[in-house]
Amino acid sequence: MSLDPGLAASPLLYRSVQDRIKRYIVEHDLEGGDALPPETQLTRDLGVSRSSVREAVKALESLGILETRPGKGLYVRPFSLDPILDNLAYSLLFDRDSIVELLDVREQLEVGLLPRIAGRLTPAQLELLHGLVRRQREKAERGESPLEEDRFFHRTLMEAAGNRLALKLLDVFWVVLLRTRDRRLAVDDAPQRSWRNHEQILAALERGDAAGAQRAMAAHFTDIEDRIRRAGLRPHAGPTQIAGSG
Repeated sequence: MSLDPGLAASPLLYRSVQDRIKRYIVEHDLEGGDALPPETQLTRDLGVSRSSVREAVKALESLGILETRPGKGLYVRPFSLDPILDNLAYSLLFDRDSIVELLDVREQLEVGLLPRIAGRLTPAQLELLHGLVRRQREKAERGESPLEEDRFFHRTLMEAAGNRLALKLLDVFWVVLLRTRDRRLAVDDAPQRSWRNHEQILAALERGDAAGAQRAMAAHFTDIEDRIRRAGLRPHAGPTQIAGSG
């Protein structure tokens, strides 16, 4: 596992060292919790300075790939997208156009996963969803913001779909939405339509009508896209097309 001599002179040497360490993990079938060789051995095997190895290790730790255990050494961390998604959420706070793209991804995921849960929600999940819609309606009627109920309605659906990545991306969207400095994006100016959309989505899911739930969800996202348009951003080209919807 030696390093090409030409790489040693590169100002981006530590990036090459990162790649070699990741390759070592793959080639040796290491998994979360497995130990890597000591730093001195990595330095010798890679043919680079200890400082280059340390820089590469720090970068891989920030990505959630490695972890240093004091007094024990360097270990592979169990795989997690959390560090990457945390960085994505932070970056999107400064890129308003990317919020629109994230919304587009979110719509495709949520609409696409609805058939997986249509007619299969447990009594406990249905009770929770009905309670969220009821509280959302009550808040809207009092002129209060029902954003938390809105958020957990969608989160409960993604939990029922059993797709952890979709759930994490949904969380990223809400983190960005709730922290954005553009309050036109963060505040739902049509809360009455929002809870009614949720009610229609839930009713379709409860009766096992996947296509109906998808149409109701697509209509719900159309309202969100209107809010984005009024904030001066460009929503995607058009609503999600549902099979059989024309």
